[in-house]
Amino acid sequence: MESYTRRAVVGGGLSVVVLGSSAVVASEEESDDPDDGDDPEADGDEEPEEAAEPRVRVAHFAPDVSTVAVTVGEYTVDLERFSIETLDAPVESGSYPVSIESEGETLVEEGVDVGDGPVTLVVLGEACAVGDRALSVLRLEDDHGPTPEGLARIQGVHASPDAPVVDVTLGDETIISSLGFAESQTIEIPPGEATIEVHAAEGEPEGESLGRFSIEPEAGTVYSAFGVGYIDPESAPEEAEGASFALAISEDAAPGEAE
Repeated sequence: MESYTRRAVVGGGLSVVVLGSSAVVASEEESDDPDDGDDPEADGDEEPEEAAEPRVRVAHFAPDVSTVAVTVGEYTVDLERFSIETLDAPVESGSYPVSIESEGETLVEEGVDVGDGPVTLVVLGEACAVGDRALSVLRLEDDHGPTPEGLARIQGVHASPDAPVVDVTLGDETIISSLGFAESQTIEIPPGEATIEVHAAEGEPEGESLGRFSIEPEAGTVYSAFGVGYIDPESAPEEAEGASFALAISEDAAPGEAE
């Protein structure tokens, strides 16, 4: 599945999935009311701005499940494989039950904590697996703070159930090191066209290239990049047909949106 955001995103080379996510904190959405904020009597006597409500995104990267319904508290979002969406309503800070259903069957029930900042709940693993690669929910705290001047921020997430621990290189530089399944690392890199490469960090053969991806980040912009699908799709479950290894990217905050 490929869908496209409302803004420019990291450019795609082969095997890059551009995720369609309205990944903007609720307080940054524009009002449809033409009179909103235009009260001349309020000049010089402005009320202090209220803190933004937490923003919760839900991503589906479990490659052997085609569609899921994810319920967070009282909110439910339906997702196709390799997609990401933001809940329609702000979610207050607190603990919430989370359930994952597919075709009417409940696959997972967990609890998650939502704090004051933006979070992403990632459905990953395999419905057919047990142990540390079984279907579960990974909670990510998203960093939407301003980036250092002239740099882009990328949160890299390992969501490929058959991939080993990986390193990611940019030219001769290792920018992500020893990233295991269901782990994340955040990096800041210069903008512009670049090719990153994913390597096996351990195992045989160590250093083997698992994929090369063309990206084009923009300065001041915040992204998430998920390694998804199967390194060896021929050995994957029948339900995961077509879910070969790919880089799934979302633009989380554009310049001026990160605060």
